[in-house]
Amino acid sequence: MTPLLKEVPEAEATGEIKAIYNDIQGTLQVSTVPWLFRVLAAHPKYFAAMWGAIKPIITNQFEGASDDIRTHAVSPAMPSIQGSDHRARLKGSGYSREKIKEIQDQLLVYHFMNAKLLLIATVLKEASSGETARVRSIVVTPTSRGVPPGMPKVRMADPQKATGNVAEIFASVQASLELPQVSDEFHTLAAWPEYLELAWGELRRVIQAPTYERLLQEVRQAANRGRQELRRRVDLAPEDLTALGLNDAEQDEIKGKVDFFYRHSPTTVTAVAFWMLALAGPEVAMLSGEELVRQWALPQSPGKRL
Repeated sequence: MTPLLKEVPEAEATGEIKAIYNDIQGTLQVSTVPWLFRVLAAHPKYFAAMWGAIKPIITNQFEGASDDIRTHAVSPAMPSIQGSDHRARLKGSGYSREKIKEIQDQLLVYHFMNAKLLLIATVLKEASSGETARVRSIVVTPTSRGVPPGMPKVRMADPQKATGNVAEIFASVQASLELPQVSDEFHTLAAWPEYLELAWGELRRVIQAPTYERLLQEVRQAANRGRQELRRRVDLAPEDLTALGLNDAEQDEIKGKVDFFYRHSPTTVTAVAFWMLALAGPEVAMLSGEELVRQWALPQSPGKRL
């Protein structure tokens, strides 16, 4: 089995790492510290330099590129949800409207966040190869800051405590997606074991379809286009990391982690897009980041279809 990716859990972060975690949440406007950053935080020197380089690209252009990634995940996935009305199936299993809405609201955070993480992983992947020297840096407009007050804090089960059917599903996810451990989305869905089973079973059907690789490719291409639209240089090439005092072995480890998130992020983007379509419908799944933030600023969160 692939070794687990060492990380710094949000609850255990102190000092500079904790301060950067808070800044990441406020800048990306998300209510959790994403897995990508928790893993990279295991390399403190790199982590501080990485965030210093990434933060300036979180601009209006970045948000627009993230919207484009979501669109390219949702639109081609629509035919896949035929016969996959997750809301109706959960209601038939006795789930209340309130519980279904809670699941939907949790997934909506990932839907909002994962496109941003794919774009960041694409930037980091490119930077690790030293290709960013050809990108002209210009002054760009920063986005608004702060976690929207109505965005729910994501729930995550402890994977070490998973038992029974949940543990079996986690093992299936790891094997099928070739993961060192299950990603955060599955930890969150583990709070509702019946839905975790439904969501993974339906997703496994989708990823086995011949059209799935084409969907992943469309999402990757959207991220690559978005990277070029950012028009800002990110200096994290090997020579920059050497100047930070990172030896070759640690640089190789970091590069391997960046490569992993670059490869895996399109899968999380498309998985959550499929679940949002099946659970909330296209009118919610197609909301832009700006529309989501605006609605999370209101007392009623964006799960309006319920």
